[in-house]
Amino acid sequence: MQVFKMLVSSDEIHHRNNLGTNKTVDFIGIGAQKAGTSWLFRRLEELPEFSLPPIKELHYFDRNRKYDSPHTLAHSNLLLKLCNFWWLKNLNRRLLKNIFQDDKKHLNWYFNYFFSNYNDSFYLNLFEGLNGIKGEVSPSYSMLEIDDIQNIHELLPQLNLVLLLRDPIDRAWSHYNYINPKDKILDLAHFKSFINAPKQEKRSNYIEIINNYTSVFPKEQLFIGFYDQIKVQPQQLLENVVSFLGGDARQVAKYCQLDKRNNVNKDKFEIPEHFLEELKIKYEPLIKALAISLKGYAVQWQKHYFE
Repeated sequence: MQVFKMLVSSDEIHHRNNLGTNKTVDFIGIGAQKAGTSWLFRRLEELPEFSLPPIKELHYFDRNRKYDSPHTLAHSNLLLKLCNFWWLKNLNRRLLKNIFQDDKKHLNWYFNYFFSNYNDSFYLNLFEGLNGIKGEVSPSYSMLEIDDIQNIHELLPQLNLVLLLRDPIDRAWSHYNYINPKDKILDLAHFKSFINAPKQEKRSNYIEIINNYTSVFPKEQLFIGFYDQIKVQPQQLLENVVSFLGGDARQVAKYCQLDKRNNVNKDKFEIPEHFLEELKIKYEPLIKALAISLKGYAVQWQKHYFE
């Protein structure tokens, strides 16, 4: 193992063999972005069998600066984090809010999250006080390279993984629409730059994501679901996920707000025709490959755009 990998220290490497059989974390949702991961996290929170941290995206395994994702955990050392704007912003938004609201339930968790030196033991300790089926959902983990996926496997070899997929064209437009101000939405040059950025290509390359993870984890430890089901068969999708994670699927209908939507675009614009043509050119090979390898909803994506 390389010494500089995800900012892992030599001491951490020394102890990793002892941590490798830890069952503190049962599952991780690895993406994809804008594919219903917030909906999944909130529905699992509603189930008595599940116990999830108060923050959905812990961003532990993608904290290396080679990934274009929030760098809250980019520095392992507390003193260095004090100079990190993203860290300070989240400290103010999450910890101080809990102090003023007198939320004792999560206060200790937030203190540990923000004021600890980050290492594998820290990550596992975030789940120690939780009971039942435990996990987190960080869509940016879909971008992880194989060596960093191996880091996860070394720490949690029995981990189950959940990947939700969304029509790549719809996913890219939803993300663009979500993060850009109104005056940028209809700027074609800006849009082209966005969809051709390496981070967007990595987030949408589902075949590479699946191959990367299944090259490290056994295929039976990866669940693949579809955003489409959240619209038409939310109960069936959630029951399948819960069963896969070892829970009681019968509890879904009793406890879950299946029709509730989370993290939705407030001002949603339909895809302009000339933007759609750009997306179709970019994603036609991927969608056709997905239709062959995954079938199901991927076949519907192909028929919708190209037949």
